[in-house]
Amino acid sequence: NPRSKIIFKRETDDVPFDKWENQLNKWKGQLSSVHLWSQYSNTKRACRNSEASLFIKTIEKRNIKKDDVKPMVLGNFADSLLNIVFNENDTLATFIGELHENRIKEFKDLDVKIINLNRKRIFNKLNSEIPKIYGAANDPEAKVLAGEFTRKSGHLPVRTLLEKAGGTIKKIKPVFMMSPLSIAQYLDPTNPKLQFDVVIFDEASQVKPEDALGAFMRGKTAVVMGDTQQLPPTSFFDQMTDSESGEEVATALDMESILHLCKLSFPVKMLKWHYRSRHESLINISNREFYDNELLVYPSPSHTDPELGLKFHYNPNTQYHRGEGSANPLEAKDVVKEIFNHFAKYGDKKSLGVGTFSVAQKNAILEELEIERKAHPEYEALFSENKEERFFVKNLETIQGDERDVILISVGYGYDTEGKMSLNFGPLNQDGGERRLNVLVTRAREKCVVFTNFRAHDIHLTANPPFGVKSLQAFLEYAENLHYNQSVQYEDYDEAPFEDAICNFITENGYDVDKKVGCAGFRVDLAIKDPDNPGKYILGIQCDGHNYASSKVARDRDRLREQVL
Repeated sequence: NPRSKIIFKRETDDVPFDKWENQLNKWKGQLSSVHLWSQYSNTKRACRNSEASLFIKTIEKRNIKKDDVKPMVLGNFADSLLNIVFNENDTLATFIGELHENRIKEFKDLDVKIINLNRKRIFNKLNSEIPKIYGAANDPEAKVLAGEFTRKSGHLPVRTLLEKAGGTIKKIKPVFMMSPLSIAQYLDPTNPKLQFDVVIFDEASQVKPEDALGAFMRGKTAVVMGDTQQLPPTSFFDQMTDSESGEEVATALDMESILHLCKLSFPVKMLKWHYRSRHESLINISNREFYDNELLVYPSPSHTDPELGLKFHYNPNTQYHRGEGSANPLEAKDVVKEIFNHFAKYGDKKSLGVGTFSVAQKNAILEELEIERKAHPEYEALFSENKEERFFVKNLETIQGDERDVILISVGYGYDTEGKMSLNFGPLNQDGGERRLNVLVTRAREKCVVFTNFRAHDIHLTANPPFGVKSLQAFLEYAENLHYNQSVQYEDYDEAPFEDAICNFITENGYDVDKKVGCAGFRVDLAIKDPDNPGKYILGIQCDGHNYASSKVARDRDRLREQVL
């Protein structure tokens, strides 16, 4: 049989009958798969006249494993598509990765260099324009200033001095930093020499429109900065309620600020990147409750570190003293104990501040602190007023603008001496109360500890609760559990085969990987968990995907994002 050489790779005489019998039985048992061989033969015949002919020979010689055939075909097909795209696209055809990386590095170096050079350029420009004061016989303003410099007493009032020599003073000090009241007191709006090119308002949410108009009159251009979700103009300290609690109330004057009015009429730009919080739990609730998750927050490399993020300190044994005192003295003791624990652990390496919901609770903490400071004089230097970021105890009306590494928050309110709890949380119950809460809970850079004698589920909301109280419940629930119910909707671009391929490769090499680490609008594509500490990441991987491509400014894409991470 001439076929024996093909079937058995031997001559016919060398093949025993039983071998033929076994082979025929095997074929008989596989008759149902003959159509597959037919399909293969037809496909093979069609491919013989194409570039795949060499590939067929390689397969039939068993030079490629059966399981590798399909991935190799797909890989070669993708490679051929890439070649076509590269040939048709000049940008890709001329792209060299190493050159591009060098260009990014050069840009980063030049960007920092230009910023530093601009500082020096502006300094030198302003320095060169400082007028001569002594011996300037033809300059009446210089003569007025020279006279004031040499006079030991009887100086001109500031407004009069600015009226007579304002032009020269502006050349010496081209930036005036003043409150709206100081502007009204010292700068004559009718004097053309006391007009400014730009007027900048910071913390504009706290400025009443009538206070701001005078400053606007003295400028050609205005930049109004602030946060409508933070403290409004307030008359909080102007009135006291006659209610039994004797607590402060906010009035209707809370609401309107120059920032609100400008937001209605002028172009608005929202600054979305949030840099302060070193842990996303410190800003998550504010981002959700007040900013519609529009803030872009950098994720932390550690999500279970006891020294990072939002912490909940619950002590049901403390009591709120309703009426006279209106404070929680035992909670004040807890806070003071934590203050000294902090200083014992960190000394002056990490700054510390305390925020309270009421003036009464602030005073209770200060009284307790005074007693403990006398008992521990060795810590006195850490309470120095001369430190750059000195320790403070402030209530939520006065804490705006401050930030510290660690913030302790004392709620104060809660279950009273009779075991009852009302929904009275002072200023949080008023219109705009949620803004005060937002300010208070976003002061910490690294860690925020909340002290209270009740839990979120103890707040039984009415049918139409104040937004401030509703936000407090959400905040306490998150502080206790560090999660909230939120459906995250990923866009189509989240189907990222490149990131998935990297993730699969790392996983196959024995590492545990999380995808899309972070919250809100910014996430790190991949993060590798520490095998020895699963609550910590040892490596973050950012791919040049949607996040990168959506940044319109090279400084954001290639320098700032990487610098902060």
